[in-house]
Amino acid sequence: MNKPADDWEKELRQGPFRRRTFTEAKMNAIERQIAAGTGRSAARARIAAWTVSLASIVLLVIAVSAVLVNVRGDDPVQAKPPQPTPTSVPTAAPDDSGSYVKLKADWGLLRKVLPFDTEKVRSITVERTGQLQVITIPEDRVFLILKDLYYTNLDKALAYEQPSGKNGAVLRLHTPDRSYAIPYDLDTNTYKFNDKLYYADDKVAFLMYFLLKPESDLAKVERLTAQADREMEQSRAIVDESFSYDIKRFEINDLDYNGWSRKAYLNKAFPTINYYSYNVVDNSVANFVVDLRYNERNAIVYSLNSIFFLNDYTSTSDHIKVGLTKKQVLEKLGKPNLQLNSKWSYKIDDYLRFHIYYENDRVAGISLTMPV
Repeated sequence: MNKPADDWEKELRQGPFRRRTFTEAKMNAIERQIAAGTGRSAARARIAAWTVSLASIVLLVIAVSAVLVNVRGDDPVQAKPPQPTPTSVPTAAPDDSGSYVKLKADWGLLRKVLPFDTEKVRSITVERTGQLQVITIPEDRVFLILKDLYYTNLDKALAYEQPSGKNGAVLRLHTPDRSYAIPYDLDTNTYKFNDKLYYADDKVAFLMYFLLKPESDLAKVERLTAQADREMEQSRAIVDESFSYDIKRFEINDLDYNGWSRKAYLNKAFPTINYYSYNVVDNSVANFVVDLRYNERNAIVYSLNSIFFLNDYTSTSDHIKVGLTKKQVLEKLGKPNLQLNSKWSYKIDDYLRFHIYYENDRVAGISLTMPV
C-alpha cells in the first residue's frame, strides 16, 4: 500500500461500518398418533373391570403404607429441577482461531508481516487480562492504533524490559471476516508478537491509559486532546496569522519548553514510559525509542513533542494557570490565534506553540509544544 501519509491518516480517521446479520433455527413440528381402540365383548369387558378394580386396591394399600412411613421417618424426598454444574468464569478466546496474532516475520515494517490488512479493520475493542469487561475504542480514535501498526519498524521498536503482568490487556481488531487479538501491556507500553515485545507510540500510551486508568494524568491528556481533535475535525476554524506573541509571555515558572525538557530528563525520580517515536516527512520515516516522563506530584507530563501542565502549581508570567475562566484568560493574555471551544492556541514566531485546554469553560490543562 503506497499512499501519502496525509491520505492514509484521513482514511484511518473514517468511522467504521458494522453489519450484523443472524438467522433463527426453525422448530420441527411434533406429531403424535393416537391409537384407536377396538370394541370388546361384554364378557371380556367385565373381566377387565374386575382386574382393574383389584389392581387399584393393591396400589391404594401401597400408597397409604408409604405415607405412614414418611410421617414416622425421614422427610419425604421432593422433586427438584436439575441444577447446573459449576463452571469456571469463561474467558474470551484470543481470536477466532484461539491464538494471538502471528507475524510472518519479526523484522522490517510491521504492516508488511501482519496477517491482516489494517485498512479492513472496522473497530477495535480492549479487554483486561483475566476480566470479561470489553471496552470499545471510540471510533475517532481507532486510527491511532492503526497508524501505529502501519508505521512501526520492528527492528527499531523492539523492547527488552519485561512487563509486570499486573496491567495486561488484549487489543481485539475486528474486520468483516474475523477478529485478531494482540496482547498489550500498559506498564511497558508494548505489544507482544511472536513472544517478543515491541513499543507502541506515545499516542497509543495516552489512549490506553484513558481506557484502562481513566483517573490518571496520562488519561487526562488523552481526554483533552481527543476533544480538541474532534472539534478541529468538525469545525472550519482557521489560524489567524496576522499577529503573534512574545515567547517570554509563555514561559511557565520562568522556563520555556527546552528548560522544562532539561529539568524532566535530568530528574531520574520521575516515572518513565518508553515509547516508539516516528516522524513521517515526505513519506520517509525517522524512528527511535524515547521515554515519556511524568511528575505525579505536580501533574506534569513530558513527551518528545509536548509538555502538559495539569494543575495550578505552575503558571505563566501573566498568571495563566489551571482553573481560570475563559474571560479571565482573555483579560490577562488576549485572544488566541486559533480558537476552538475546548482549545485555544497562541502563535510564537511562525508556529502555534502555546495551548490552553478547557473543560466546562475553565482551564483544565496547558501545553507547550516543541520548537521547530
